[in-house]
Amino acid sequence: MTRRGATWLLPLLNWTRSPQSAELLWPAYLMGGRWNDQLLAAVQDIKNAAAGAKDFMANAQGIIDQVKSGKGTLGALVYDETAASDLKATVANFRAVSDKIAKGEGTLGKLINDDTLFQTAQSTLKKADRALDSMSDSGPITAVGIVANSLF
Repeated sequence: MTRRGATWLLPLLNWTRSPQSAELLWPAYLMGGRWNDQLLAAVQDIKNAAAGAKDFMANAQGIIDQVKSGKGTLGALVYDETAASDLKATVANFRAVSDKIAKGEGTLGKLINDDTLFQTAQSTLKKADRALDSMSDSGPITAVGIVANSLF
């Protein structure tokens, strides 16, 4: 006795237990109804998953084929020796620059590692602020003298 052409499922079904109780039931294919619908839905889910996996593998194979033919950035890095050596040189240069910065060499290295520049700039801004405050209280002629004296 088979239903809907699912004869290949018969050996898999065998005996089953009811989810509500521990009593043994007849094989699910004999019962039909809810069990049969659930099994058919599970089979359809498996078919859909297999089709998705097949599509994924086809796309992955296409990417692999492009890389093997040297196309794209990854293909160029893998198969083009010039691109690979250029990348290695770029990484080496970047490492050298970052090492110099970390050691405090150069303008950027000093700016990052030495707070003297920051302190000097902060002091200069405070002096300029005081000079501007003094100018608002003084006339135009004395303002030039105040600014000159406060900066030195």
